[in-house]
Amino acid sequence: MTFGYKAITPIKLLNGVIAYRDKKISFKSLRVYLASFELVAIREAAKRTSKLKNKKERELVCFKRSELLRLTQGLTSRSLGKAIKELKNAELMQFSEKNISFNNFPIEGVGEFISKHLGGRKGSRGIPIPRKLIKLLASTNKPTLFITLIAYFLRGLSVKRATGEVNPKGTVKASWIAKAFGISLRSAKSSRAELIALDIISKDETSYQRKLNRTGSYFIINTKWGRTTRKLEFAPPYTENRTEFAPPIKRLKTTKVIKNHKTKKSENSGLKKKKIKPPNIYKFTLDELKKRDSNEKLYWEAVRLGYFKHSEANVLNWLSATVRASKFENTIPIFMGIIKKKLWQNITLDEEDRARTALNKAREFNPMIFKKVA
Repeated sequence: MTFGYKAITPIKLLNGVIAYRDKKISFKSLRVYLASFELVAIREAAKRTSKLKNKKERELVCFKRSELLRLTQGLTSRSLGKAIKELKNAELMQFSEKNISFNNFPIEGVGEFISKHLGGRKGSRGIPIPRKLIKLLASTNKPTLFITLIAYFLRGLSVKRATGEVNPKGTVKASWIAKAFGISLRSAKSSRAELIALDIISKDETSYQRKLNRTGSYFIINTKWGRTTRKLEFAPPYTENRTEFAPPIKRLKTTKVIKNHKTKKSENSGLKKKKIKPPNIYKFTLDELKKRDSNEKLYWEAVRLGYFKHSEANVLNWLSATVRASKFENTIPIFMGIIKKKLWQNITLDEEDRARTALNKAREFNPMIFKKVA
């Protein structure tokens, strides 16, 4: 599996979702539950790498709560401790520094759900979920988006037994998602539209209405999601222009024909400097957003207009929003939507890392960039 997967059984996935549906755990606890699978996947990948390099395996493994805080993005240490306690009381997971163990047996309601809604799919057979999407689920604050994406995993992801390849294709109805998981039909359709906009699932444009009414729309899950994001590119720093004009030719004798060298009022006595307008937060171009200098000026104008206060965290949020919006064709409306509504939770870890790298690179040339008003 080239792009990094974590095999999670339907029983384990549905244990968390059904416990949240039945109000045994909070949504924060559900996010921590998914983030814990990512921690285990990190250790498993490290173990496989050491085997390939013929290195000795480390016996001691340490699971830190700070890793869960980083993956969940927004939870406090207090809320994280409460979530871990909820998961333990619901008999879903045991968390300690030495080990993370999950309940392999279905809790109340999960066995009935599998037999009724999964159409013969075994609850013990692992689903290869891309780790980037696990991180997305752990960081989102939208319950319906979380549940809808889990439904697409259950109906679309599988491993071909003959070749071992991941099959990301399937078919599902929004009404099935709403009925099976207890959410509204409107929320299911809205979440599906958001997943299509994020390029996580494909849009079915070929099926007839009769087929859509019978089994729902076809979809393909983008298993490479999060790895084809375009990088934020700042323009290279301006270099000082050292070119000098040639000095005027000295003439020892003046001309006898014209003695009056005064220019007329109608004549231009010199070159006019072209005024360069600063970028406007209400009206700016895509090039101005991508260039380093104009991007910084837009940031300070947003601070001046009260969109947010200046801080290192908001600088990183601003650049991360630039990275995220650059993935879409209508970059500027999406960017302004994130800034105005402060939708920082929609930014992925990969996008934040790209923004941080771009900022550090820019500060190599100008240490004061995004630190003081230009």
